[in-house]
Amino acid sequence: MTIKKLGMRHILTICLASALLSGCESSAISNDGSPISKKTIEKRPNFVWLVSEDNSKRYLKLYNAKSAEMPNIESLAKQGLVFNNAFSNSPVCSTARTTLALGAYPAKLAMEYHRPFERINLPRELSTISDYLTKAGYYTSNDAKEDYNFVSPESNWSSSKKGASWHNRKAGQPFFHMRTWKTTHEESYTFLKVI
Repeated sequence: MTIKKLGMRHILTICLASALLSGCESSAISNDGSPISKKTIEKRPNFVWLVSEDNSKRYLKLYNAKSAEMPNIESLAKQGLVFNNAFSNSPVCSTARTTLALGAYPAKLAMEYHRPFERINLPRELSTISDYLTKAGYYTSNDAKEDYNFVSPESNWSSSKKGASWHNRKAGQPFFHMRTWKTTHEESYTFLKVI
């Protein structure tokens, strides 16, 4: 597949994975399960990816001084990376999650609809950021949403379930953890529940 066919989002995902792994010894990155040196593991960053579904940044004090205070999120933001100019490629949760996981436009892969009739198999050249990191020696955990519009790769997550965390990783192993909250999901506060 040529770069022209991959699209900018896929290229950005590849660049992110490359940037994460750039300083690593060439022998350390192995897709076949061979050992990764301790020196290499220690210099790679950890990632905590927090997702609140169907939420708008205008509701958070981190972005809007008149909005709700979230001291723990604000504290994390002071120590981490904050995206001030990021946009979702879809207003619907499963399609937006698909976009984030792949770094690709869902429409280019026929994954643009919310919960399609059939999940799409990924092209051989494309995988998820968590799969790339798992193969690079990261412990990847997901608490607990995996509602994608594609069939997940087998090595997508080291652990994906309610309550999954990075605490089960090997000592010193870098981690990528994704935590999703559904309490902000639009259906939770927009529609009245019929009793």
